[in-house]
Amino acid sequence: MNTNDSAVQKNEFIPSVFGMFTNECYLIRKLIADAIERNAAALGSVILDYGCGSKPYEGLFNASEYVGADIRVSGHPNENKKADVFFEGNHLPFPDNHFDGALVSEVVEHVFDLQGCLSEIVRVLKPGGTILITCPFVWPLHEEPYDFARYTPYALRQELSKAGLEIEKIEQLGTSAEVLGQIMILLFPRRILHIPIIGRFLKGIVYGSINATSRLVAKLTGVRSNLYLTNLVIARKR
Repeated sequence: MNTNDSAVQKNEFIPSVFGMFTNECYLIRKLIADAIERNAAALGSVILDYGCGSKPYEGLFNASEYVGADIRVSGHPNENKKADVFFEGNHLPFPDNHFDGALVSEVVEHVFDLQGCLSEIVRVLKPGGTILITCPFVWPLHEEPYDFARYTPYALRQELSKAGLEIEKIEQLGTSAEVLGQIMILLFPRRILHIPIIGRFLKGIVYGSINATSRLVAKLTGVRSNLYLTNLVIARKR
């Protein structure tokens, strides 16, 4: 991957202010990246990135060992994946009690057998090891046909507890203003943004105005509601 590709990828998943004008997923991606960065230290120095894709968040961790694992068949093309290890089914090719922490970001909605997945992650975590999960609540179908679920905080609490994890924190990320802003951008007619020459200019105006307004309203009101974008969970292996 060349330097320009790397910069584009970073702005896609860890969007800068510039991403407010170019990234259609700016609102949710900004929330996710900030949440991961705030909690990165909790995962220790030997980290598993489960369902890693292109490993966009690796740079947020101070890790002595950062291992990306992914399955070969998913909604993402393999050429975009930077996995160190590919696995089949639920089985992870790692010994018991190996990792200090595991990052599982925007993955569990694509897992049909959630208990099988969680149990295997718990197996490779050290006792007291930490898992950081993000997963969407309000979001369109994506990576079809491998999109299986949307989880409430109550479902996540039960599923993780059943897998032998002790919940430390569950947060609902994104205010109703950010939900509405994100939906407006995702539903905006793409044909308008593809008009030659002026399409890019229109995109900047539309994305920038909606994203800026949504963030401003969210900051000024701070109103949390049952309508939110994504979940953040921090839990430890018992």
